[in-house]
Amino acid sequence: MFVFLGGIFLWRRYSLGEIFSQKTTEVEIKTTNLANENSSVNDPSGQKKSNTFLSENEKSIQKLIEGPVLGPVLAADEKKILYYANQNIMQADLDGKNRSSLGAYPFSSVEEVFWSSQKNWAILKDAGGYVFFNLEKEEFIAFPQATELLFWGNLNGQFFYEYQDLKTGRRILDASFSLTGKPWEEIVDLPYGKAQVALHPFKNEGLFFPDPKISQAGEIFKINFSTKEKTKFLDYYHGMDFLISPSGKKILESYRKKDGRISLGLVDWETGSFQDLNFPTSVKKCVWTKNEKEVLCAAILSAENVVLPEDWENKRGSFGDIFWRINVQNGKQTRLLELGTEEKTDAEKLFLDKEEKNLFFLDRLSGGLFKIVLAQN
Repeated sequence: MFVFLGGIFLWRRYSLGEIFSQKTTEVEIKTTNLANENSSVNDPSGQKKSNTFLSENEKSIQKLIEGPVLGPVLAADEKKILYYANQNIMQADLDGKNRSSLGAYPFSSVEEVFWSSQKNWAILKDAGGYVFFNLEKEEFIAFPQATELLFWGNLNGQFFYEYQDLKTGRRILDASFSLTGKPWEEIVDLPYGKAQVALHPFKNEGLFFPDPKISQAGEIFKINFSTKEKTKFLDYYHGMDFLISPSGKKILESYRKKDGRISLGLVDWETGSFQDLNFPTSVKKCVWTKNEKEVLCAAILSAENVVLPEDWENKRGSFGDIFWRINVQNGKQTRLLELGTEEKTDAEKLFLDKEEKNLFFLDRLSGGLFKIVLAQN
């Protein structure tokens, strides 16, 4: 795998911590007091932290909607928030007010919610199977096929699902435009079960990789859904997870180092070249800015002896956050909030509003939807 550093491509994947060692202080997590300044991520500039991004007229962190909330996203018109709560698909204003139901369904126990790129369809993973939701018609349709994997494609109305042939043991990725899954088209054979997918926002392609919740090894593949080609993209590193940038040119990666610490890195979509960011978190606690120069992330903090990312993924242990702005071009890290102004949260499902003035996230501790107001530069 190539590694890009200072305009030079290197032919081996460096151990995390080598690449920015001359410019950036190694990111640390002190397992003592989460509210103690020594337990925060180090600012590579070595300068005193300033409250650059905190609005003086707003509270640091605001709870918008009480939990439990699942699958919050910015609606297509970017004026509303869509989310699931209490057997309902809901919408609310960006301040959490004027909430209304878009449809109800007798779910048993919804685990996850996946929205299409146009935000006009959702897939809800329930204990009894998968259910589609049509936002325009405000109706639910149960998916009749048993599957471990179901996700939206980039073509409007197209989705993909895993079919397991019990006779041969084959795991096949099928594509369909019918909500029954029939007729279908075989795309490729999947190399392993419990696969996860990260879609390119514009190309009809995606990354397939092992579920970071479990200790399962497997190479990372790039699949072209149009040509039905499957090619190896990256070697496996423990706990790998991916967040593709808005243009699709860059990939934010998280995985575990050999010394047991989790860290972020940057991967080029075309070449696979790698750049270390030396920041301890999962991509599930990050969001890209539109210009792709920065990501906003919550560092994973824990005072316990945890194994990352599995323990965080499976909610084993106690975790907290410190929010940071990370420049992916030079590795500089800047705190979003002053020390002592952050509440105890464990963020995931981060997203920004249209003007990137507000950072929204789901708190796994309370299940509520929160917002951080970002003051403008």
